[in-house]
Amino acid sequence: DAKKPEDWDEEMDGEWEPPMIPNPEYKGEWKPKQIENPDYKGAWIHPEIDNPEYTPDSNIYKFNNIGVLGLDLWQVKSGTIFDNFLITDDEKYAEEFGQE
Repeated sequence: DAKKPEDWDEEMDGEWEPPMIPNPEYKGEWKPKQIENPDYKGAWIHPEIDNPEYTPDSNIYKFNNIGVLGLDLWQVKSGTIFDNFLITDDEKYAEEFGQE
């Protein structure tokens, strides 16, 4: 029933299209129905096995001399100074060293 308005100018307003009316039977975007997969066996869990090439090494993280220490810092104001880094896993030793 929609008609082009009398004052519609094709050059200025473009091609006239009648307004869309809502479809009362529209129930949303169509999606195909899905069925249960008869072969589904549940979430796959990968089997874990021991690594035959692994040998424990208790000294793997021991270093006699650490020659370099890298820091990744972000700061707004420059001028921070660091001095004398102590790397240890002995809390008591670190406390004693800090008191000196």
